[in-house]
Amino acid sequence: MPKKPQPRPVLEDATLEAAAAHVRFEIKMLFESSERLGPWFESPRSLGESEATMAAESFLLHFRNLRAFLCPSLQNFSNDDVIGSDYLKDPVPRVSACHAPWSSGGAAEETGTVESIPN
Repeated sequence: MPKKPQPRPVLEDATLEAAAAHVRFEIKMLFESSERLGPWFESPRSLGESEATMAAESFLLHFRNLRAFLCPSLQNFSNDDVIGSDYLKDPVPRVSACHAPWSSGGAAEETGTVESIPN
């Protein structure tokens, strides 16, 4: 049985505002790299192989960073990481739509860092 999640420390507004700038950057770069990927699938290709690889790697990097922010239960995180639920009134990370239907909850659920929410 998973342990009850520990409340997260309440972060100062300045910390949250600084983190919001980083989140905006991640979103911007995700969209820019996805726009670069678009031509990769066109015929004839307008991007060379190395440019297409760079665009794909950039997209995946920024996607992973945003996923860690929005779905922290999918990986390990610490109290000094800013996660999406820190912007809520009650900053407790929860398992939600972040888990794929075939997922059992992953390592975070086993360690008790997340709370299971009934469907």
